[in-house]
Amino acid sequence: MKNIFIILLSVISFSLTVIFFSYDLFYSLTLFIIGLTSFYGLFNNNHIWYHKSAHIIVASLMGIILFVFDLLKYLSNWLAYALDPNNFPTYNISIFIFGVICILLFRYEFNYLKKKK
Repeated sequence: MKNIFIILLSVISFSLTVIFFSYDLFYSLTLFIIGLTSFYGLFNNNHIWYHKSAHIIVASLMGIILFVFDLLKYLSNWLAYALDPNNFPTYNISIFIFGVICILLFRYEFNYLKKKK
């Protein structure tokens, strides 16, 4: 089950990296780092029992931080729109969906670790 979560996070991150590469380097690099973090979790470390869970949680946290950043950027653009009505704010729906997936994965993995403890 953990491999599915890690592969899901990796595939979504790397595909969004390709999509954002042409017009927003910050999102592209951030999603690439999230993808690398989750992809590295596929390789087992037998000395640490929670190795895969740690990679899922860290990658999810980075995705949540990106989600919050994009939400704050969107809300601050509304303030700019109030001052200059020519720039209507837009929201990246793909970042929103990715953030919701990261929140769900984080909650699931955190609850799993609490039960395992």
